[in-house]
Amino acid sequence: CFTVWLQATPADLWERRREVQDMRSTKGRTFAMTALKALLKRRDPLYAESRLMVKTNGKPAEAAAQIVKALADSPGA
Repeated sequence: CFTVWLQATPADLWERRREVQDMRSTKGRTFAMTALKALLKRRDPLYAESRLMVKTNGKPAEAAAQIVKALADSPGA
């Protein structure tokens, strides 16, 4: 299994969720960004086990998707 960690800052992840209007789980939660940061802190050790890490900071969700597609289409994938 080949895993890729698409690493992004909490602010970038927040913005991507907003872009796709997926704010259901954070609606009405004033502490949502704090909760997101805590979740990422817990998950980072697991994500760090990925075979490849791609920094997607400052890139829109579409760019991250293109990175994944390029990796999947590359020889040896």
